[in-house]
Amino acid sequence: MILENLRFSVTTVHVRFEDSSVSRRDQNFNFGLMADKITYSMTNNRFSRAFLNIDDKISEQKSFSMLIINKFAMYWNSDAQENWTKSKDFGDLKAARVISFSKKHMENLLMNHHNKKHDYTHNSVFLIQPCDLTLKFRTNLAPHLRPEIPESTIALETNEILLSLDEEVYKDI
Repeated sequence: MILENLRFSVTTVHVRFEDSSVSRRDQNFNFGLMADKITYSMTNNRFSRAFLNIDDKISEQKSFSMLIINKFAMYWNSDAQENWTKSKDFGDLKAARVISFSKKHMENLLMNHHNKKHDYTHNSVFLIQPCDLTLKFRTNLAPHLRPEIPESTIALETNEILLSLDEEVYKDI
């Protein structure tokens, strides 16, 4: 019953990858995924968060859940000047300071993005501009009894997704 009513929320997510020698020997690059908040919850069949009765779920033979990602973005820096993993200052930081360092980097990226709000292609570090995403999942709990219903369905909802790919990023890929 606990897993049937699972909910979790994570704030300030930042995953970063740096490369200084593998993909392009002539320059460093880094990329990262960021999100202000990620929330997952089981839902009813209308995708509303509610306490679920296991008997209702069994009789309906379907499971519903939702993942909401606020301010999701992906950045890419070709010819990156900073390389955190090779920086002595970064290497000496304790875990709490690393989180603070990363959070400040995210805030700076977002501030630079907002200052250039209408210029999505020139010198933009974002491959995917910050956006809100909602993913809705439906699972058929009895695919052998109802084969006409797909085993799993995922719907992506967003107001907009702005993508940017310039020549330097293309060379890196």
